[in-house]
Amino acid sequence: MKNKVDKYGCLWCLVFIILLILLFVYKSWFVALLLTLFCWFYYRRNQKMKTKIEIDRESCDIKPEYRIEYIDEDEKRTTREISPLGITASGNYIQAFCHLRNEERTFNLQKILSMIDLNSGEVIDAPKNFFRKKYDYQKKKVPDEVSEKILEQKPVSYEDNIDNVDGKKCCFTGKFSEQRSDLEARFEGLGAVIQKAVTDETDYLIVGGEPSRDWKFSSAGRKIEHAVKNRISGRYTAICSEKKMNEFLGGL
Repeated sequence: MKNKVDKYGCLWCLVFIILLILLFVYKSWFVALLLTLFCWFYYRRNQKMKTKIEIDRESCDIKPEYRIEYIDEDEKRTTREISPLGITASGNYIQAFCHLRNEERTFNLQKILSMIDLNSGEVIDAPKNFFRKKYDYQKKKVPDEVSEKILEQKPVSYEDNIDNVDGKKCCFTGKFSEQRSDLEARFEGLGAVIQKAVTDETDYLIVGGEPSRDWKFSSAGRKIEHAVKNRISGRYTAICSEKKMNEFLGGL
């Protein structure tokens, strides 16, 4: 790879020198134009290479620490490489960056069938006890007020209606019958502002799939939890099912 980059660099320099010589000899506006275009393309090339290097560096920032065999929410056995971020208040779940999904996920410790430390190669027999010890877990006797209210939201209703999305901030999560990107494009066409994560200003959280009593620990749990916190704090975020979304789109 290095040789290829050096080779192209030499070619760029050679062309640049030839154009300079032609400009000096002929003093032609056409050669001057070619030289200007050449400099512009060279600048753009360097910018793209710089951006690519920055992206590569960012993608390497989070290194996988453990490889796990995991039973996912569809009861399928999957292999994941994860970088743990913390343990939940119940001590039964961990928050971790999943390198398969390339995003933060919540993992049920009871559903981890096996685990290997990627740094040492050690097989960890009891993941639940391991993570509780790792994060010095101590169960809270009295949860804080917000957590207590959130725990009461089981199952969360996804039955809010969608009335108008023009200028509204919308976030999609979960599994839909259509491609999520297509749905986001349709909503953007209606004037919606698409968000990748729920914020304090989110107007609609649209959830694919069916409501579940274990919503907090599904792949959509973090977004739903934030929406519920918004409600508790007085900033109403509507939580809508795919059915409600289809009713809205069908009525246009």
